[in-house]
Amino acid sequence: MDIGSLTAFAGYHLQIKTGDCNVPKENWNRYDFPFWKYFEEAATAESLNNWEAKGKDISEWSDYAQKGAKSIGDSQITILMPESLQKKMEEDSDFASQIMEKVSNWKKNYDCADMAIGVANGESYAQAKMALQTGSYLIELDENGDIQNYTVTTHSTQISSADNNEQGVKKKTDDMIHARKTICEITNQENSIQNERIDTEPDYIEAMIILCSGLRRV
Repeated sequence: MDIGSLTAFAGYHLQIKTGDCNVPKENWNRYDFPFWKYFEEAATAESLNNWEAKGKDISEWSDYAQKGAKSIGDSQITILMPESLQKKMEEDSDFASQIMEKVSNWKKNYDCADMAIGVANGESYAQAKMALQTGSYLIELDENGDIQNYTVTTHSTQISSADNNEQGVKKKTDDMIHARKTICEITNQENSIQNERIDTEPDYIEAMIILCSGLRRV
């Protein structure tokens, strides 16, 4: 299938990297993990397998983390998949279509949940939507085509966040890049039960706000 024709990918620069990504969850979730390297043209899914954490994690707002996240650019999608999955997709076009539809639906559900949380936390609908339209997505698939890890980067607009190294300290993050490794369980719950039409207009967002009340981006 022409994956560029999927609505969720329209307007994005899409790359698919193959190889056996073997990054432990605890490394992936660190802010000093250089996930932005996966967006480089020459990178493969195995590029960061040998990366090792050193000491305490850094702040999301540190110069190092911000410089790396900003190097990605806007509206990028990189999908990491094992060679075994790629082979199955090449051999079975219907299976390939199912996998890419699954990724597309995951993105739609993620975007809806993220916008709902943003609006619930004081952002306008327009601000929340614009942040995602210019955001970039790194998605790791397992051998079955399920989402195993992800990181989504968006421009922060007056978002207050507790710094990792200074708990309780609020920071204004204008013109900063927010890198989310997880959002909340709602995206996984939605993906498991909803494969039909997903509405991203305000009425759906308002319904999601009720479900997301009290949650914040992580």
